[in-house]
Formats: sequence, C-alpha cells, structure tokens
Amino acid sequence: MNIPTLWILVLSLLFECSRQSLLAQEAPGPNLHRLLMLTNWFPAESFSAVMEVEGALFGVSAKMTDRFYMQNEVLRTETNLETLESPFLTDQTRAKFKQNGLAEGVKLLLLSQNKHFGLAPKRKAYFEGQIVQTSRLKLVADGEEVVNGHMCKREKIQTETDPNESITVWRAAAFKNFPIKIETEFFLITFREIEFRPLDTNLFEIPADYIRYEDLRVLMSDIPGEKGRPKSTDVLSQRQEKMKLADLKALEFQVKRAAEGSATAQYDLGLRYWEGRGVEKNAAKALELMEQSASAGNSQAKAFLSRHKAATS
Repeated sequence: MNIPTLWILVLSLLFECSRQSLLAQEAPGPNLHRLLMLTNWFPAESFSAVMEVEGALFGVSAKMTDRFYMQNEVLRTETNLETLESPFLTDQTRAKFKQNGLAEGVKLLLLSQNKHFGLAPKRKAYFEGQIVQTSRLKLVADGEEVVNGHMCKREKIQTETDPNESITVWRAAAFKNFPIKIETEFFLITFREIEFRPLDTNLFEIPADYIRYEDLRVLMSDIPGEKGRPKSTDVLSQRQEKMKLADLKALEFQVKRAAEGSATAQYDLGLRYWEGRGVEKNAAKALELMEQSASAGNSQAKAFLSRHKAATS
C-alpha cells in the first residue's frame, strides 16, 4: 500500500511507530515509549499520569498530550488527535482520520514479553509489534534542581554505544522518585496529575471483539464503509481467513529458517510455542528454541531466558 506521507507522519505520532515500520516489513516498535522503558524509571506501584511531549518527534515538530497508565509491568498510553499540535496537521486531516476511525490511538507495552500493541478503539482493531532491544545505560548523578515546585534529583543517562547521546531525567522525591521530566536532544517529556492507585485490569487487555491485523499498514488499507460503518461480516470473515493463511505461511517460513540456524527465526518460533500462537503450546519446545537462539547471540532470546530464570528461581 502506498501510504501518503502526511498520513505516515500522523500515524507515527498517533501510534508511536517509526516511519520505517509503516514503509517496510520490519516492526521496530515505538521509539518514544522504548525510551521510557530503557531503565527502571518508574515506581513499582500502579499509577496514572498525564504525559506531555514536545519537540521533533520522528523528525516532525509536534506537541501532544497522552494519558499514561502503568501496572504489573504493562504500560498503556492513550493519544487523541484533538491533543496533537503540529503545523502539518490541518483540520481537514483531522476530519479524515476521524472519518476513518483513526483519530484515537492506544498503545500497550508488555515489558516482560518485549511486545507492543497498537489499538484503534473506534475500529475495534489492533496490531502487534516487537520492541527493539536497546544498549545498556549508565546513570550519572548530576545534582538537584526544582522542577514545577518539586525538588528533584537530576541524572544524566548515557548509552554504551554512544556516550555522546545524553538523556537527562529529573526524579521528584515527593512522587516516590517519579521522573516528572525527561529531556533528550530531540524532545522534552513532562508528567503531571500523577496518582498512585490500583487500576482497572481491563485497561491493560485487548478486548475480545477486536480484530487483529498483521500490522498498521494492513489496518490502514482496510478503510471502513460509508459514514464510518464497518464492512460486512462476510468481508470481515474473508479478511480473517486471509490473515490466518498469512500467519500459516509465516509459521512455515520460521520453521524452515529456524532449522537452518536463523537465531531470529528460532526466537520467533520459540515465542509461538510459548504463547500457543498458531501452534500447540509447548513450553519445553519454546525453551529449547530460545536456548538455540541465545547461543547464536540473539539478545531478545537471552532477555527472555533471563526473565524465565528469575521467575522460576
């Protein structure tokens, strides 16, 4: 599908996927929220907050406000085009997205599974992606500073691969060292209305009646009927059958490549067996494939085995 450049920019901001994932087969995951997950910045308790982001997001000047929730290592953010400000986003574009049921975006990041899901509530649809692994970080204390009336510890964070790429974080003691401000070379993130409280578990689950799409490009290509009404049940069934066929082909390819020694395919196939996705659930087979993948140097498989070991020890 040839997605117009303007739509790519809006979708990048709405679902926080990289523009490359909309133009190619890869699904590198949400860049902004991958940054938020680089280190243990957030308290262990459940909380909600309002997150404001301003700067050159994905190479586009923009400002947006998200609802932000976290519980049991699952992060949820909600974005609405009504809160997105950017010089390229016209009223006509907003209306077009609203007409196609894409004016609202929800992101779910499952940290323990290294996955993210993009949800389009008005379309009752979702797609899945992987979170790209990031190099290790080094935290350096950088004094104290008052931010929005709160005394904060300021920290400089650097990646091992690029010591010049610096991230500054301000943690407020009044909010259990919550990072109320995060600044990078490209954008500034601030948090407000922070509340520590138990959250509804439904916030962190995909509704059963949502339709799964292979990726955002496929979702984009499937425009609803007139006046935003969904297509007929027959068409939906045909689409689901096509998706099942595509998944079967992907499974066959992964089995072939895993047998040939592909660490990526071994990891992907291991996840399938672990989750029972397209195959019968088989934990022993999943761990065997993960071991093979990790031995070949796959960082995602190593992280999976590390989490499994910690959970079972």
